[in-house]
Amino acid sequence: KAYAPGYQIDRLPQTATPVDLQFANGLHLAGFEADSVASATDEFFHPPSGWVHLTLYWWASRPLGGEVKPFAHLVGPEGVWGVNLERAGDALQLYPPAQWPVDPTEPRLIRHDLDINLNPATPPGVYDLVMGVAGQETQHTLRQVEIRSDR
Repeated sequence: KAYAPGYQIDRLPQTATPVDLQFANGLHLAGFEADSVASATDEFFHPPSGWVHLTLYWWASRPLGGEVKPFAHLVGPEGVWGVNLERAGDALQLYPPAQWPVDPTEPRLIRHDLDINLNPATPPGVYDLVMGVAGQETQHTLRQVEIRSDR
């Protein structure tokens, strides 16, 4: 993926899919970008596992206290085939949600990048990309991702 120059932006990028997902703690997902096709294996970046990149665009409608931990899973009929990796120094660690400005009329978006590490045994097929926030009951399916076999 290309280098992202900043994690605070004024508007959703044209390449992002707009959504309006609200969580009980006041966190809002304004949009996302995600790979639509991936391989279950990768010998270059994350051997032996492939990965799906996901970018989330957040804002807060009220002050957020405590730790906020979004997660993403790749889910098939058999269960979970991929989960996001922890990234040291990601946007939510550099700029904790408790410090975000609260202005619902002109929200400042926070770019949050996640890498979903796939089980290298993931069979080819179409899987749901599901995201949520730890401690919140609601989970959302963002899109479907096709996993191809490179074997």
